[in-house]
Amino acid sequence: MTTVSKLMKEYFEKDSTAVEARAENILFSKRLLTEQVVPIEVTEITWKVLAGPERFYRKFEFKERKRLIDFVSEVLYLEDEMDHHANVVIKHKEVEISVHTHTLEKITELDQEFTRAVDDIYEDTMNYGYEKKQIYEF
Repeated sequence: MTTVSKLMKEYFEKDSTAVEARAENILFSKRLLTEQVVPIEVTEITWKVLAGPERFYRKFEFKERKRLIDFVSEVLYLEDEMDHHANVVIKHKEVEISVHTHTLEKITELDQEFTRAVDDIYEDTMNYGYEKKQIYEF
């Protein structure tokens, strides 16, 4: 079985001088494939599964209270929209959320949808650009 990396390696080995000569004129080059680091950092977002009752749990941390307040507000709105309510605990700059389907005392697809939506809200909240207020005027 041939892998993409093997095909690409063979392609560049056959035509490496031509690729290097065209590198100034094209965005896709051997150097780009072998030396560049993608500027996107992938972070794995995970929820723990706890027992008694079976439920999803995750702690969210914030450097600024404003982001925490916006996050909690959006999560509460999501709960009302989905008619599915979680246990939300706020501790200064942390928010702990646990969720399960109360009637079954287990995790269901609805809980999975809820956790994905909360992860999206968290990402949006963390990436939102707040204007910096000038507190003191000199």
